[in-house]
Order: sequence, then C-alpha cells, then structure tokens
Amino acid sequence: MDKPVVYRIQVRGSLPQKWSDRLGNMSITTGHSDKEGPVTNLEGALRDQAALQGVIKAIHNLRFTVISIEALDQGPGRDGEPNTSNTGEPN
Repeated sequence: MDKPVVYRIQVRGSLPQKWSDRLGNMSITTGHSDKEGPVTNLEGALRDQAALQGVIKAIHNLRFTVISIEALDQGPGRDGEPNTSNTGEPN
C-alpha cells in the first residue's frame, strides 16, 4: 500500500476555498506573483499517485494552469512512525 505524500501544487489564478473538497481536501491559499499574477497554492497529503492525478485532472477541468507540483514530505508509515531511508535515518 502506498503511503501518503504531502504535495504543494501551484496554479495560475485564484481558486475559491469552497473547492477544497474537489481538490483532495488540500488547503488553498491565494497570493500574487509579479511574474504570474494571482497564484493559488494547494497543499496537503494525498494517499497515492491516483489521488494526485485526480487533483491535477480537477484543476484542468476547472480550466486552471498548473505552474508547479512539489512533493514536500512522505507522510507517516502505516504504524504511525516517521518513514526512514535505507540507512534508518528519518527522511
């Protein structure tokens, strides 16, 4: 089973907070970029690649342009402990 990963997805334009449920319940914050104009950041844990693809498809269907997608952190393992690399050190 895949472990959740925290993603930050940046899109051009302003997404309303009410769309969070359509977008994997990710948090939505909107700001302004000199280069891009209004920019929205979505951030939250997605359970697997299929969930990430679903969010990207929803953004596309809403006619917003994805600027960037960044994997920030892998969520806790199934036992609730932080994930570790092959060296046993926390990621």
